[in-house]
This record gives sequence, structure tokens and C-alpha cells, in this order.
Amino acid sequence: MLSPSPWLRGSRLAGCRGSTSQAYVCARCTVRRLYSAPSTSSLSSLQSRSYHGTITGPRKSATPRRFHNEKNNLFRQQEQTQLADTQEDLVTFERHEPVRDYLRKWQENAPVSTIDPIIMPGSLGAMPGIKPLSGNMLSDELVQIRRLVDITEADNYQQSGEESDGAQFLRPGDLVLLKSDGGTSDGQLAVYVRSIETQLQFYTSRGKWRVANLRDLDLVASRLADIENIKPLLPYFPETRVVKGPLPQLAMEGGVPRPLGAALVELMNKFEVEAQAIYRKNLYALDNIYNLLADEKEFLVMTLEEIATEVLGLHGPSLTDPERLAIHNSIQRQSFYVTPNQNGPLVESYTIRPRWQAEVVDTVIDWARDMQEHQQNLSVGRSTGKLDQNPITSFITKTSRIVYRSRQSRSPTMVFALGPTATKLPASAGKTALTYEKAEVESFSETDMIIIDYLRMWTQPPLVMKPGMLRAAASMILRSTGLYDQLPLIPATGYLFLQELGVFSPWENLYLASEQLLLPKPEATDKTQELETERLVDSMKHLRKDWGDLPVFCVDDVHTTEIDDGFSLERVPGSDDTFWIHIHVANPSAFISSDHDVAKRADEFVRSMYAPEQKYRMLPASHGEARFSLAPGRPALTFSAKVNSEGAILDSSITNSYINNVVQFPPGKLRKLFGIDYESLPKATLTVGGTVPDNSGAELGKDVPSEHHESLHLMRKLLAARFEKRIKQGALDIRRAPEASTPVVLGIGYPTSSLSQRSSEGHHYTGDPVIQLSGQHRDLFEPVDATKDDMVSHTMQLAGEVAARWCKDRGIPLIYSGTMYHPEHPKVTNENVSSYKGLSLQLGLPRSFVSAKPAAHVALGMEQYTKCTSPLRRFSDILAHWQIEAALRHEAETGKNFAAAENSDILPFSETAIDQIISRSSWRNSLKDRAESRSRDFWACQLFFRAFYFGEAELPATFKCVIVERAEERGSPLIQDGQDQYLGSIIPFGLRCMVAVDQKLAPVERGDVVEIELSFVDMYHLTVIARMLRLEKRPDEGELGGYIL
Repeated sequence: MLSPSPWLRGSRLAGCRGSTSQAYVCARCTVRRLYSAPSTSSLSSLQSRSYHGTITGPRKSATPRRFHNEKNNLFRQQEQTQLADTQEDLVTFERHEPVRDYLRKWQENAPVSTIDPIIMPGSLGAMPGIKPLSGNMLSDELVQIRRLVDITEADNYQQSGEESDGAQFLRPGDLVLLKSDGGTSDGQLAVYVRSIETQLQFYTSRGKWRVANLRDLDLVASRLADIENIKPLLPYFPETRVVKGPLPQLAMEGGVPRPLGAALVELMNKFEVEAQAIYRKNLYALDNIYNLLADEKEFLVMTLEEIATEVLGLHGPSLTDPERLAIHNSIQRQSFYVTPNQNGPLVESYTIRPRWQAEVVDTVIDWARDMQEHQQNLSVGRSTGKLDQNPITSFITKTSRIVYRSRQSRSPTMVFALGPTATKLPASAGKTALTYEKAEVESFSETDMIIIDYLRMWTQPPLVMKPGMLRAAASMILRSTGLYDQLPLIPATGYLFLQELGVFSPWENLYLASEQLLLPKPEATDKTQELETERLVDSMKHLRKDWGDLPVFCVDDVHTTEIDDGFSLERVPGSDDTFWIHIHVANPSAFISSDHDVAKRADEFVRSMYAPEQKYRMLPASHGEARFSLAPGRPALTFSAKVNSEGAILDSSITNSYINNVVQFPPGKLRKLFGIDYESLPKATLTVGGTVPDNSGAELGKDVPSEHHESLHLMRKLLAARFEKRIKQGALDIRRAPEASTPVVLGIGYPTSSLSQRSSEGHHYTGDPVIQLSGQHRDLFEPVDATKDDMVSHTMQLAGEVAARWCKDRGIPLIYSGTMYHPEHPKVTNENVSSYKGLSLQLGLPRSFVSAKPAAHVALGMEQYTKCTSPLRRFSDILAHWQIEAALRHEAETGKNFAAAENSDILPFSETAIDQIISRSSWRNSLKDRAESRSRDFWACQLFFRAFYFGEAELPATFKCVIVERAEERGSPLIQDGQDQYLGSIIPFGLRCMVAVDQKLAPVERGDVVEIELSFVDMYHLTVIARMLRLEKRPDEGELGGYIL
């Protein structure tokens, strides 16, 4: 491992525009290092291995060997000759001027900005049109891809409010482990000091300050260090954000006088010594965690406590912090085989891959090493056997034939995707209408399938196969084919290779292929669907109230098949200003017990997931859609609030019921009733691959019947009054940009997960899906009354408040939602929200979290809150129904209010059980959020890819784009000479993009609307790259206040 010498500290402090930067460099060392010959390494000299060997666990390490390359040697000789005079000039110059002045002048002429002393120019897998990042000694394709993913995914630009964000904040004195980029080596212990915007500052065990982001660390121990030992260090820490300098550096870090931090260094060293002692004591068990736990075929998810109990026989809840670190470090050394499931700074659990996958990886690595050894021996005239007996050799021969055949009908591109075929097919008839035909290619042998399985794992996003010794065989196989000489040997190119083989379809969405999503196969017959629904017994039948002819309004699109909720308004007799608002919710919990097979499946699945090409339901259609979706005569669980004209809740109740008079209309018609008519706005539509049936009339649905106008206007006024009441209690009126458009995808039938299905056949496809993307040209910053724009969400929040208060009064544990502010950033409140914008707004908003105990929800202005109105789609909601109904039955039997403290055994879930559910579901929620968002991006990028490169749709010459933030604010800028990178959103589709802004132009700001010209579309990283042409509009300060882009 390289030591962090002073010459590597090329960080600089970035403050306000025009402020002076501070550099951390040593000129003599920089010159000496820059002109020294770089060394690289690859796979070791390898022993001959069986072509069919397998392993019992993950590979540990490989011995490095020198990699000699005549081209690289020649380049170094030329470089040293060209720069020899410069070295002498610099050293002479340094004698006559201060180091900082000399270095600044030197940088103006020296070609440092494009030189990496380890990686040769052009050897990296940079995206087309973007040069490899310089200034990082550890830059290889893994780090580059990770940086690109960090920017393009970036939490979907969402910085506040969602439970998936979590509220786990680091606090000064917390001990963390800063991760290494390599994937298997231990990280570096550090004490958290403070935050500067989104950048975190630490004091490391090496006695240096260092900056990092949440994704770069794992929380080890809370409040380990005394705050008094941290305060003396602060004068030596940067007071502004630190950005990467032009010189090579291992990390953004700097020096601190050692005596000041001696106590902290000693504390961390002592902690690490204890962890290492625990590791040595349990060496065999910790080095074999994977072997001891892995299942032959199934993925396992275990917490660290469960791993400790299973592997070491320790009592999980009583683990010490050094024991946790020892176990976690051991798991990290088995990276890829055991993967941490992280949400914020906390690792919630670990996913353990099945043994067959480890055997596949080890076997292919053996074959690759054997092949390289054969090639090496042949190059020196030594015979070591027949090279054609190696399975990789036969695989390359076969795949070359398949790829050349594919290229007769589809063009490979430099953006990692196959182009469409010239032949277009009309959609076939029936539910699974197809716009393509597929033909089988050559069958794959068992050894071929092993190599394909390995390549699938390598290409799967996000980056999981991090250790270089596991990835090297994949790059070697691609290089050996000779098919991709113009592309970098990275997973993105592997994705293209598998498309050309027919393993992946040309429109394969890898974000739905992860086994961790636990997605059911759409065409498979799930055993839960085979249950006879008529045998299900209504456990609440004797307690149901019939609402008779009371209108129940269900606001859903006309094509919605699972209707979770509806609402109604009932006058209180004898009062003109007091009404009952009833929220009626689907009631599967009354028929499906908490220990039913369907319930267990829902617990694992966490929530339904919707991608443009397929719906993945938490409950089988035979249950959710066919029996429990709200409709006349269906059962419901009704949450009721007695509200007066001032927005006060005077009374509340929860009742099992039947509804009869269901009135359904789409959200657009309800907005139109309140004077908001988005349907009349200009609309932009792009379509590739064919035509989409014109269902405009059906899509819009019927207008709201006139006889219900008065009730709906009255109800909106009550909810507006309630919202004003909540604002006085602290609720925030936050405005958000419109949601991204969801593409319409036709013609692919039922998609399947290629990673979960092994096949000995590949397929080539003729024809392509039809994709359509539409968006309405709305004024992004036009103020809109929240209750008029989305009255339904206010209604559902009222139900959640009623449910949470009812359960809190009875001591019933649920999955409650609460919020808390970041302790280090100024708080955004309802009194100052209009004065906050951009990053300060995002940092100052309260963050949501979930807990088995009630907690105040500041953002909603509620003392307690839970989600309860989507039991067909979210497990947390149906869990709330099970808890409530158990209490309702008890109250009906005893005539007394339920008290959990006295009757906890009646509840299906204890507080401990709910804590366990929360601990294993948060990361899965995040995983599903990401898969949904990236699936929308995938199909939108598919459309732009086919339109931009193949002319399948007429694109405008330019687009409008709203600037979201500067890329470096995520900590990973993509650098082009003379250009800055910004994250943006293409209007009116809401599609994310990266905008290159020439530094000669006037600087742009968050919220600016700019005119852009498309440059290219990266189909693996799902990124549209564009170039800014000019500034179109800059919003007023008031328009941006309290607005989240």
C-alpha cells in the first residue's frame, strides 16, 4: 500500500467564488515522482489448474507480478526526454521564489493536469468524450465507474424527507472506518469531527485531517472520543469545502500537529489493537465466514449479530465495538461473496452469495490464469500443453461467430448498447403482444455457461465485484476476443458483449436483475396465487359497519387495478362547521393472518415495485386485485377524523366496514375542479419503434360528477384549514419539482430476470420495443396551493395521524415515522423556509426515520405519524392493520380500551419484532427506490439512444434543462478541459442529465433554465450528456425559496 507522502496532498480549499485556494504540495517530491517510471501490476505467474476445478470459499489473494509493455516503456522514454529540461528549470526557479508562488507559475506550463503517474494516458475506460480523471494515484476503471455512479445516481437528487434516507447522523467523536477503493483491504479508522455542507471531516489514525462522504465510510462506534480532545484540532482543519487539486493524491487530507491529536491517535490505535487481538483469537472462523455460512443455492441475509452468533458463538446483542470491527473487517476481506447492505453510515445487514456463484468465479479465474500461463510459455518457445483445451479458448471461438452474426443485423456502439434492427414488426395480438421475433443462436456448453454466469455477475450494477483479482479474468476474456479494441475493458463493455451473444436482450434492464430485489418471475405460478381465496375467513366480519350509500371517492387513474384507498365526507348532525372525514382503506389484514404464507412473502418483499415494463406486486393479484381492491361491496378499514372549519381534530375512530357507493375519477380531474388544469398545457411527446394506441380520452377519464362538487370543495377547505393548523405546529410547506415522466413501453411481453435464469441458448432479436415519453410544459416555479394540487396526499396524511394517535394512546408498537434535524446545520422551519434555497435548504430540512415507538414528525407538524393507507403495496401498512385489528377485537370482547402494557401477547408483533423488521427492510426499500428510478431512466435513455444515434424519432435541435447542482457538490466531479460539470433535468421529461458548461461562459446556478445540445447517451450508466449553449432564464430569489429541484 502506498504511504501518504506529502507530495500526494494536492487538495485545495474551495470557499466562495474568488477566494484564495490553499495548496498542500511538495514541489521537489512532485517533480521527482512525476518523472520516475511508473509501475503497474496485474495477475501473478500462475500454476496450471484443472479446467473443472471448484472451490469451497472465496479466493483470498494473488501474488503480484510486473507487467512489461513495450509501448508503455517507449512512452515513458519520450516523456522523460521531453520534460527533462523542465525539471532543471523548476528546481532552479524554486531557489529564487516562495514555494507556493513557484508552484502556481509552474502549473501554468507543466502538463500535470492530464498526467497520472500510474495510469498511462488513454488506458482508462473513460466515457466517450470525457477524458480519464487525473489527480488520483488509485485511479483505475473501478474508481472511475464508481465516481460516475456516485454522480448519476446521487440519491435521485433527493436530500430530504423520505424514510429511505434515514436519520442516522454522525456526531463529533464517532469512530468510523473509512473504506478503501480496493474492495478487500481494511479501511482506516478515523474520528468524526464536523460537516462542511455535504462533506464530512475526520481525524484519522495517521494523524491527519481527511474529508469523505457518507458512502465512503462505515460507523464503528458512537461517541467514542471526547469532544474536548477534538476542539484543539479545529484550527488546523479546512473551514470550507475541499476539492481535488490538479496533482496526484491518495485522498483529500492534510497535516495536523501530532501532539494535538496524540490522545485520539492513541485511542484509535488501542481500539484497532483490541480488534486485531479478537481477530487473531478467532482467526479460522473469521477467515471462513463465507464457507461457514453460505448456502449452496440461496442468497442469505444476516445481521452482524446473527453472524457473530453463528460463527463465533457470541451473544449478538452484547457484542463489544472492537468485536464488531473485527467481524466487519473480516467480512470486508471477503468482499463480493459477503456484501454489506448499507443505509447511510450504518450497515444494516449482509448478503451472502450462494456457493455455486463462488465456485463459478473461482473456476473462471483458474481457467484465465491457466490460459495466460500457456500464452506466456508459448511466447518464449516453451510447450506446456494444448491451449485449445482451455474452455476459454473454445468460448472465444464460439462467441466470435455469434457476435459477427449479430453484427449483421445490429450495430454495436461506443455507448455500450446494440442499435435497433432496420426491420420493424407490428405488435402481435394478445396480452403479451410482441414487437420482435427471436431466433436461437448456437447452444452453450456447460463450461460456456459457467463463463457467462461469471460475466453476468461482473456486469451487474451497482458495482459489487470490487476486488481487482476477481475482475481481471473478465477483462482478459474481453481482450482475448479482439472484438472490442476501441472500448475499455470494463463492465459496461461486458454488458454490450452479453447483448451481442444473445444472453441479454438489446433492451435488458439490469436494474431489475438483482437477486436482492427478490422479484418474482412474472410468468411463474406463485404458490401463494394457488390458494383458494374463497376459503379465507373475514376475522372482522362481526365488527363491520356498512356505510350504505355514502359516496366514497377513489382518485386513481382509469387503468389502476389495485385501489388502496378512498375517502368520504359526512356532516355532523346539528353543526354547520364540523364534519367527519372518513378514509377507507383496503382490508386484506382481516383475511390474511400475520403468519400466513402470503404475509411471509410480503414481509420479504417489503413493498410493491413498479417499473415501466412490469409491475411486481407485494400481494399476489389473486388476493390484492381480485378480492381486496376497493370496489362496491368490498371490506375496508376506515380511519375517521371529526374536523371543524378551523382544522382542529375533535374526535377520531377506527372501524372495520363495508363500502358500496364508489366514485372513481383521475387526479387530473380533481385538480381541474379546483382550478388547476395541467391537461390543457402544451405537451411534448417522443416515440420510437412504432405507434402507441391513442387512448387519450380513456387516459383522461370522466370529469367529477357535478353532484359531488360541493362535497369535494368543502372537504378541500377542511384539509386546507387542517394544513394551516399543522403549519402552526411546525409543518413545512415545501415545493418540489414535478415528478419525472414514466415511459410507456410496449411489445416486450413479460420481462424476465436474466441473472436468475440459466439457459443453454442465446437469442438474437429482430424488431424492438415501442417506447413513448411525454411531458407537459409546466412553469416549474409557479406557486400552487398544496391542497388543490394534491388533496389526496393531505387526506392520507390525516389517516396516518389518526392511526398513529390511536395506537400511541394504547401503547401499540408500529412502524412509526418521525423526523430529526441534522445537529450541525441551520434548521429550516416554517418561519424561515422561504429564505432557504438550494443546498442550504436540503441540508437544513428535517430527515425522516422509522421507529417502533411514536416520534414527532416535524415536517408534517404531527406529534406522531404512521403510514397505513396502502396495505396492498406496503408491508408497513398491513402490519399496522394487523396490530390495530388485534386491539379492536380485544376491545369488542372486553368493552375496555386496549393497553399494550397489559396485553402485549395479543398483538401479532412485539416492539422487538418490529425493530428487527425495520433493521432488515430499510436498505431493501432503498434498493427498490433505486431500481424504480433507474428503470425509468433506462427506458427514457433507450428512447433517446435510438432517436439520437439512429434517427428513430425527430429530436429538437436543443432542449431546455434546469440546473440541479454542480457535480462536485457530490464529491466526484467529472473533469473536462475548460469545462465544469453540472447535474440537470431535461424539461419537460424530468430525465437526469449531465451538462458540460464552458468555463468561458458566465457561471450557472441552481434553478437556472439553460438551453442544451445533446452530446451522447451512455446506456450502461444511464446518463445523457449535454453541452450548455446559453442561459435561458434565472429564477427570482423568491421563486427558489423553499423549492426542491
